[in-house]
Order: sequence, then structure tokens, then C-alpha cells
Amino acid sequence: DGSGKSTMLRLISGVFPEYEGGIIIDNVPLRNYLVDSYQQQTGVLINQQDIFYGTLMENITMRDNKIRPDEIMLLSSKIGLSDFIQDQPNGFSTMLDPVGKRLSRSVIQKILLLRALINQPRLLLLEEPWRGLEDHNRHKIQDYLLEELKGVTVFVESNDEDFAKRADGVMIFDQGVLKYYGPWTAGLS
Repeated sequence: DGSGKSTMLRLISGVFPEYEGGIIIDNVPLRNYLVDSYQQQTGVLINQQDIFYGTLMENITMRDNKIRPDEIMLLSSKIGLSDFIQDQPNGFSTMLDPVGKRLSRSVIQKILLLRALINQPRLLLLEEPWRGLEDHNRHKIQDYLLEELKGVTVFVESNDEDFAKRADGVMIFDQGVLKYYGPWTAGLS
């Protein structure tokens, strides 16, 4: 904790326009990308995000009318949100209010994760995506990220050793310095 993992995700997401050094994506410096185009191809879930006043559909799609309900339901079943959606009397038209009747942190986390995944991003940046979720949903999400999601580069900021052991590679930071990059090995625990 406090080692710089979250800062790295924010830098890669393009949120911070000013930084020292270079970030290279697909052999192109991040500064050379058009910010809007880059961010449209990037799914992001960071801890400061929240739902906004609007319908469930608007919160998931960010008002992108090209996304179909059947796409949402397919993906929501993979992350454990489909029962919540089906239980809403107004379905996708259910109004969400971040300051009124609060949803559980688990449901909010799943909505935000679905928002990050729904546009089929090429780059996915996730900060503790299973924080506050039940074990069976955590495993469901991890299985989806590691086994089903194809053609996407995924960065997950987490202290979850079980997930790290299954990932293609890990990065270990200490006080803002990258100390290790490579496959998980027994000596890292």
C-alpha cells in the first residue's frame, strides 16, 4: 500500500497530462495520442469513481446509445450483476441517486466494473475491481479477466496474491519504484 500502483494506473489512463518520463502504448508515446480517442479505447475503474444521478442504463453506458441491453446482460452475468438488474422493477430505467437511496458498495462496484468493460476496450485499468465483493463474484470476475477476455491488455492494481499467481506477469512497487516485473514466483510472497 502507498507504493505508487494507483498513481501508475492514473498515469497510464491519461488523467495526468503533466509528468516526467515517458509512457509508451503500442510503441507510441502517450503524449502523441488524442486524449479523447485514447480514453474511448480504455476502460477504467479507479476508487474515486461513483455512480451519478441518472438511470442504471446511463450509469453503465455513460449515455452511449450504441450499447444494447443484451450486451449489458451478457456481460453483467459474467461479473455477478444480472440478478440486481433483473430485480429492479424499472429495469434499466431505474433511477440511481448517489446521495439519496444508496446502493450497496458491492452493487456500485459491479456497475462501475461493467462500465469499464462494456465498450470492449483495448486497454483495461482496474484498481481493486473486486473490493467489497463476495468471494464467488471475485472469482467469477477474475476468471473472466484471465480466461475469457481476449485481445485486451489488462492492468489490475491489487494486493491479491491468488490473482497475481494466475496473471501473466506482476509488477511490484516499493515507495514509487518498480522493484520487480515478471512472472509470479514463490519468492515473491
